Amino acid sequence: MARGFKVAEAQWWDGWRDVSSSALFDLAELGHHATAISTAQMAHLPGLMQTVEYARVIFRQSIPALPPPEVEYRVSHRIERQQIIYGDDPTPFKAIIHETAPRMQFGGRRVTRQQLGHIAELSEQPHITVLVIPYPAGIFPGAGQTVLCASGPVPQLDTLQLDSRTWT
Repeated sequence: MARGFKVAEAQWWDGWRDVSSSALFDLAELGHHATAISTAQMAHLPGLMQTVEYARVIFRQSIPALPPPEVEYRVSHRIERQQIIYGDDPTPFKAIIHETAPRMQFGGRRVTRQQLGHIAELSEQPHITVLVIPYPAGIFPGAGQTVLCASGPVPQLDTLQLDSRTWT
């Protein structure tokens, strides 16, 4: 091996390499290497905080529609990606959520109630911050789109991602 180079250890997303789109693969790796993550959400609750049922409802509403196997694949990938906010050394996470998002009943009252309870539990963790922007606050930077900010190990690797159909 050349001096100064280390072979990277296998990571959880390596098992998805043959079936994952490059966008999902990149998102998993970005989250893994981030030293902190922030997200701003308008209509959906943050993917890193979603329950299986809530995520399934979100992916079933994609336009164009995703085939059922793709919905399940994306749900599984999303849930597995959540490991970055759990464990012994979780990544600090800040969720900025517009008041609209928790009021939308994706999947009905039961799914919404479970999802909000899950976020309430997560918000008790010392490395997780949940901020809700009330309706009267009006417009704010990034309003109208989902934004994810991942702080890199050095400032040059800080990344801002705007949500599109290819990202989860």
